[in-house]
Amino acid sequence: MTKPRIPQQNPLAVVDEQARNAMPFVEKWTPGFDEPRRIAAPAAASTVFDLERSLVIPADMSYLLGITTPGADHDHGFDVPVVKDAPAGETVEIDPRAMLEANSSVVRAGSRILVAQVAPAEVREGLQVMFDREALLRSVDPAPFALVADGADAGTSPHPLHDAAWSWASCPSFGFRCVITRAQHRAVGGDGLRAAIMIGVLKGLGELADKLLLNAILAVTPAAFSLGAASARFAKFDELRALVGTAGTGAVVGQDGVLRANGIMAELTAAATQTVIGRFTRTAIAIHPTLDVHAHRINNNGDTEISVFCNAQAVVSNPADFWVAA
Repeated sequence: MTKPRIPQQNPLAVVDEQARNAMPFVEKWTPGFDEPRRIAAPAAASTVFDLERSLVIPADMSYLLGITTPGADHDHGFDVPVVKDAPAGETVEIDPRAMLEANSSVVRAGSRILVAQVAPAEVREGLQVMFDREALLRSVDPAPFALVADGADAGTSPHPLHDAAWSWASCPSFGFRCVITRAQHRAVGGDGLRAAIMIGVLKGLGELADKLLLNAILAVTPAAFSLGAASARFAKFDELRALVGTAGTGAVVGQDGVLRANGIMAELTAAATQTVIGRFTRTAIAIHPTLDVHAHRINNNGDTEISVFCNAQAVVSNPADFWVAA
């Protein structure tokens, strides 16, 4: 996986610091007056976080990532550095997208994260012109060949395609908000609190991806899983994966230490109660490339309110490729 090129500082730390030091007013100068007018304004700051750029965090906080590096035991193949015994003051860069994917059970089951670029905006003849782009996730089934008698025409069949279209115009927004108090800043671990919260945000995006996709699949009320049903959908056994929900339905840990659900290789997820089995390679989660990050000082003590917003949606080409564990 190619790492993002241009590093960026922790946006939570940037806006939090600006909001803590911001004045609760703006000065407006009026011609003819020697003193400006002070107009009340919130002590706030905003920025954006780019998922395609690497994030700089303190090296001594890398243990919070909870991800193994390539070559280590239980390697998941995600390029997120973990530095052991790092000297104080040093930093490392992490790939936000890799962090997101490593903390998503649906991605580990075969789904893809689509960090799509938005359409450009142009100014033509002094007017702002906005463009919209629609995207398509397509899966292909085997074409249904049938016996044709001599001299007869082949029967007409529908296209062996399953398409799911999506657009940013219909993409919902999701948010996370928390408060950082002055006392928490001064407490033990307060110097790294904003970096820890940012790591939690990236992990939360992975969890959001799981919720969006599993909710989209379960919304159509999948049938009970059977190998016969999977065969009828042209599935290969080794492409099937199961995600075991909080009810643990159908889940068994074999003597080989491998988790399976109804005999299918499985992973745990907190994003649903039911156990979902299917072809996750035929799905995706579209996420807007930038997150909006805001901070607002809420009192004279220096407490700040942090908000992060993202746009994301699940894309499933054919819900018939999924079942629930019996």
